Amino acid sequence: MFRIAATTLAITLASTSTVMAEAEIDTPLQDAMRAAAPGESVRALLYLHDQLDVGALEAQFNSERATRAHRHFIVVETLQSSAAATQ
Repeated sequence: MFRIAATTLAITLASTSTVMAEAEIDTPLQDAMRAAAPGESVRALLYLHDQLDVGALEAQFNSERATRAHRHFIVVETLQSSAAATQ
């Protein structure tokens, strides 16, 4: 049951994700990146287009009466699968 739910969730995410050719970078952030010295960090807040459907995932976990460890495993596995598919 656990693997079926994880596979179903991964397939659902893979079918709804889109691969972006390039990111949209705000002009002030571009300026800060250009002005930074080599090796210097630039702080930024990123908004990701693809989002995890937390409501659906929560409903699935509740219906399965999933343990905290199981929830953690599925969330991490799902996010890693989504990242691999979109990068």
